[in-house]
Amino acid sequence: ALAAAARMRGAPDATVAPAADYAAGLKALSRVLEWARARVLADVGLPLERYGAIEPRAAGIVDDQLRSSMFLPLAALLDRLAADVEQLRGGGHLLLGLPGAGTGSLRGENAGLAVGPLRVVQGEEQLAGLARGDVVLLHALPPELPPVAGILTVGSAGSLSHVSLLARNLGLPHAAIGGDVAAAAARFAGQPVVLGVSATGRVVFGAASALPAEAGITAAPARPDQPWLAIDAAALDLSTTRVHRLAEISEKDSGVKVGPKAGELGRLFRLFPNRVADGVVIPFGAFVRHVDRPAADGGPSPLAALRQVYAQLSALPPEQAEARALDALAKLRRQIAELPFPDGFAAEVEQGLAGLGKVGSFGVFVRSDTNVEDLKDFTGAGLNLTVPNRVRLDEILSAIREVWASPFSERSFRWRQRILKNPEHVYPSVILHRTVPAELSGVMVTVDLETGAPEALTISTSLGVAGVVDGGAPETVVVHGDGQARLLASYRSPTHKVIPTPPAGGVLRVQSDGREPLLGPDALAELAALAGEVRTLVPSKGGMPWDIEFGLLGGKAMLMQLRPLRLSRAAASQPFLRRLDEKARLPVALVNLAEPVP
Repeated sequence: ALAAAARMRGAPDATVAPAADYAAGLKALSRVLEWARARVLADVGLPLERYGAIEPRAAGIVDDQLRSSMFLPLAALLDRLAADVEQLRGGGHLLLGLPGAGTGSLRGENAGLAVGPLRVVQGEEQLAGLARGDVVLLHALPPELPPVAGILTVGSAGSLSHVSLLARNLGLPHAAIGGDVAAAAARFAGQPVVLGVSATGRVVFGAASALPAEAGITAAPARPDQPWLAIDAAALDLSTTRVHRLAEISEKDSGVKVGPKAGELGRLFRLFPNRVADGVVIPFGAFVRHVDRPAADGGPSPLAALRQVYAQLSALPPEQAEARALDALAKLRRQIAELPFPDGFAAEVEQGLAGLGKVGSFGVFVRSDTNVEDLKDFTGAGLNLTVPNRVRLDEILSAIREVWASPFSERSFRWRQRILKNPEHVYPSVILHRTVPAELSGVMVTVDLETGAPEALTISTSLGVAGVVDGGAPETVVVHGDGQARLLASYRSPTHKVIPTPPAGGVLRVQSDGREPLLGPDALAELAALAGEVRTLVPSKGGMPWDIEFGLLGGKAMLMQLRPLRLSRAAASQPFLRRLDEKARLPVALVNLAEPVP
């Protein structure tokens, strides 16, 4: 396979190849193991999910199947080839205290460094017990991961899911590992481990006690755990309560009347009228009017009571302060759900929806849009709730309550509190975005995430709606500037979500049909056209890549959201990781592929 790759790259002699091509060929070939694991998981995922509820060890069946197949000797060969490449480099991936585990299956997804206890998660019910300082080992990337210090996923993960985008923004290390590394690491559960990913994807993982002294790592590196982001409270307009049509909203309203998501969607609606669905926007002021009414007993309003609690937190020890804040937030969520809407609010929402069509004949995604997301230095992707495809007015009104409450959830608060100086000024607006019953949906970024090539596109796609941002196992391809596509991962989710025909609301989860690839030449050309329009009409400041959420319906690409791809500049600044990168440079120009592999 490597010789064939060299020949396709135009090498005059198929037995001789540039060292960089040899390393790239091995990297591509190693994805076969991820593909195989994902294929087995797609075939047996549904019964395993049910059986795992009574027997957690069921999660090991997938790796048992692979070890009893031809992929065991293939993995051994890939480890030998990986060792050969690392010898050429003079350094590379580093496993500590994990005998028998090979480096061939390691891949850095996001740069950063963490030291903390290893938590092995077998099911979503274990997520609630995770702490901010944990390094977590997951067999699947959940859509609502609590704050952690580092992330390990077994096999391919959704590198463009909301969790991955949030980790990339905050500088949390994320690495993909093979089943052999996961099995070897399980014995360190509860013990301190180190997880580091360098700027070029070099991975260091293993027992913290096995770190060489010259690494200079004795504790978790400094990260922005201390608040650094302040909300511009003076710019807020909390007096405007009127429900707006999307066409009335512009980027000038971002952080003033509505959140940045609504402001950007208003701009996109005008720039791409045939690619952006219409919608209705409920401003910050409507939320404030709902929760800033005096209590029945004459006490402070729910919002005033929360502000009083925030003012008291600085005088408390950290653990007590967090517990006090979470109690206050839980009370606020209950009050949001129980308070009657202000007079006229429901009628105003209904009138706004009527501008989109006959109420009850279409659905809307009820999307949260706070003033603390999609900012210049913070994305906040997926922290708050989106309630999919509500059709009846009473369901839409109920979903508005849920979305208003979501920025005050425990998970959202814990992710935000590490950066926010004045959390008392967090306000949600709401977008009622007309449903697009997409056949395919996904996320596209205007850069090759592996190489950094700015003319390329990295595209992750799933069947149905919301499959990529929720995690799962999407199809991921890189489309180069010349139109050539490089497959990184095949779609391997056993089920996907589809939109039912109104008046039915919500989403239906159906079994996937096993098709591949999801994106054919026409779909890739359509997405490339969308990316070209975005690059032309919405120039990126400072050359920052765009993060584009899309849906494909009838072959047409619909634009759901657009935001800059935020990268943590400090994530790979640790000297030890920089030294790994320096060692990993390939000084050898050519390699003889006919020579025996050590």
